[in-house]
Amino acid sequence: GQNCADAIERFFNTCGTGVKGSGEIGRTYLIERPLVCYFNSSTQIDMCKSTLKPSFTVPSGAVMATVEYKTKDSEYLDDVVIEISNIAFDCSLVPLSIPTNGTDRRGISGLVVRSAGEIIINGYKCKDSFYGYGLMLKDYNTATLNRVYMSRVGVKLNPDTDDTSPYDAAGDAIYLGDIRGHGNTSISNSNCSSYSEYYGRAGLVLEQFTGLTLSHKVVLTNVSFDGYHRILHQEDHGVGTVIWIGGNVSNFSNLAYNLGGKKDTIHYDLSGLTIEVNPRYSYGGTSGINNFQGFGECVLSKCTISYLKGVTERGNKTIQDSILNIHGVVDHAVSTKPHVLKGNTINVYGGYMHYTATNKGCSSSNNTFNNLEDSVMVNAMHSVNSAIHSTGDTFNNVSISAENTLPIGLAKNTITGGQINYTGETNSYMFSGSYQTAFKLTNVSVNALNATLVFYGDGRTRHSVIDCELRNIVISQINGAASSINDIARIQGNSFYFDDKFTASSPLISESGTLHAILSDNILFDATTDQKIVLP
Repeated sequence: GQNCADAIERFFNTCGTGVKGSGEIGRTYLIERPLVCYFNSSTQIDMCKSTLKPSFTVPSGAVMATVEYKTKDSEYLDDVVIEISNIAFDCSLVPLSIPTNGTDRRGISGLVVRSAGEIIINGYKCKDSFYGYGLMLKDYNTATLNRVYMSRVGVKLNPDTDDTSPYDAAGDAIYLGDIRGHGNTSISNSNCSSYSEYYGRAGLVLEQFTGLTLSHKVVLTNVSFDGYHRILHQEDHGVGTVIWIGGNVSNFSNLAYNLGGKKDTIHYDLSGLTIEVNPRYSYGGTSGINNFQGFGECVLSKCTISYLKGVTERGNKTIQDSILNIHGVVDHAVSTKPHVLKGNTINVYGGYMHYTATNKGCSSSNNTFNNLEDSVMVNAMHSVNSAIHSTGDTFNNVSISAENTLPIGLAKNTITGGQINYTGETNSYMFSGSYQTAFKLTNVSVNALNATLVFYGDGRTRHSVIDCELRNIVISQINGAASSINDIARIQGNSFYFDDKFTASSPLISESGTLHAILSDNILFDATTDQKIVLP
């Protein structure tokens, strides 16, 4: 009816005095004007699955809330608890307006709550909210959100650019700002999605600009986001921890974004997520899981991560006990620590893990790399001016390549323990495309039907193969400079096994290439009989 705005306003204001309030079950209330309501004591409001439906016009350049609930004088009341349950916002009557410039932007938000010590939201829905916020909480210490569902919530003003101006700093699903003291927020059993035809700005925003935040711990349990430029946007002077357990994440540019985080104060711990990395846009050349423009740590555990296209990620990252499906080049760019891969299954369909000159390389341990292409060999990891250190990994028909690992002439790339398995009967090049670098293999088991273990060099390299078990392997080097002492490889203490699959004319060092090697304490075996082979 025409008096719904007045009635809802009186209802919220009455509840704000401490009276527990309940609405009628399943009603829809037209809201003809934005509501600003007030509380001065703890409040319990159960809207009984009723819907507030704004029907007012939003003027050009404005972002308006359907309901803003706060203290009269904006004073923070740390002992006040605001609890709002079973409420929905339907913004479909407010026309979605696509602006032609910044001042033409307009937007509508759902509920805004601020200035309470504790906020509890249980059962919240919002749809068709654009350029505004599905739900905004500000100036609080503790918040609990459960069963938050958003659909068609969040639009970016400039979808194909990383616009951070005030004109594009809206269009979010959940906004949490200006946390008081040591704050805690939990979000559970929730799902937020943007418009299918538009990008949302952020799924969850954590911003503290007042200087009142000492720390902010955010725990998400069974929470999913789809269709946002940044899923997690953190900009709070570097005092934040995000723990995210379970959920699905898709259709984003950056999953975790942090601006200005200080060393050892930003930590993201994501586990049990299904993540589909397939960005529509790459902003400033960066897209993918994390974009930490300051310090910070991002740890992913027991996740299923599918890189469906090539991306460039920025910042420190650990991925452990997860499944990675690689369909494009995953470039780990700027970071302050090595990228850590630990205990994962990494399926290579195309592309590879790439480590560029501006980062710290890769520390890889106890991973299994699988080639799921039709070709005999695909590249799994490539490093430029940074080192790859592998311990206990299993490489199934995949190669590793590196280049310009400085200083030239030292075996900076290491493979210790683990296995290298070739199932093709044609030559397979383990270190495909490497040059001006070197590898050190120690206690590695290399199993092949018939293969050449090729080291690339371009000269000034010094490879080492020590205490390894090598089956049906010829060792060769390509593009080495014969006159350089640094091209001399150290091949020591290895066991070479050969069976009837082996057809190469040279049983140990290939006659092709320019490998110059110092051999000592190596033993050759007939793989069929396990008898030593005595060279003439």
